[in-house]
Amino acid sequence: MQVDEFQAWPAITEAWQRVRGARLTYLGMAATLFIIMFLLGSLLNFVLPAPAAEFTTGPDGELMRSSTTIITRDAWMPGSFTAHNSLIGTLISALVAALFTGSFTAYALRRAQGLDVSYAMLTKYLRYALPIFMLALASYLASMLLEALGPMLATMMFFAGTVAFAFTHMFVVDRDLGALQALEASLRVVSRNVWQTLVLLLTGGVLTFAVAIPIIIFGGLLPVIGGVVLGLAIALAVALVQALMLVAT
Repeated sequence: MQVDEFQAWPAITEAWQRVRGARLTYLGMAATLFIIMFLLGSLLNFVLPAPAAEFTTGPDGELMRSSTTIITRDAWMPGSFTAHNSLIGTLISALVAALFTGSFTAYALRRAQGLDVSYAMLTKYLRYALPIFMLALASYLASMLLEALGPMLATMMFFAGTVAFAFTHMFVVDRDLGALQALEASLRVVSRNVWQTLVLLLTGGVLTFAVAIPIIIFGGLLPVIGGVVLGLAIALAVALVQALMLVAT
């Protein structure tokens, strides 16, 4: 992984060419992780009690449900969602996702260099689970602290953290760095490429939102089977966007 200055658009364009040759591998890996996380969520919902709802008072005096937002380096990383909205469920979900995050990161690194990838990679990078889990845990703790400072400041810090630590997983896998070292390395790269990193992350967000527009508009208008088919098609499109942005990063 190079740590020099980079240009976002050429990186994205080249990444698409790299992904096209191995998109089925990525879709298979992403589908497997989705199934694992879905089954994990079902198990946790069965075993763990439902978390108590937390409410805050809105500006007009009405009670509003509050939620904890976990700051994550990879908005498009498969398996980054939480299977159960409780502390125990969040930690278990983060640990299971960390087991496979190294594999998706390795996919991105190898495809960026034009190297071959395979579905078997899904279980070949489990050794990076600990530093990746430590990063997720630090992110969770940071989000809890930021919520106490108010939504506006929390949102600003969320975006700042997302940009500053955009490349942490890449350094964990490519350079075999620990969590703290990877955070420092990512910060150094971003400090030389702030605007290009912003373009990269915003492009990923815009593309993900764009492919989700059909389900937002038509999801409630279609019969059940139509909604399922549309949802699956969009899930595949989102997975390809994830692959594109991972390789571009």
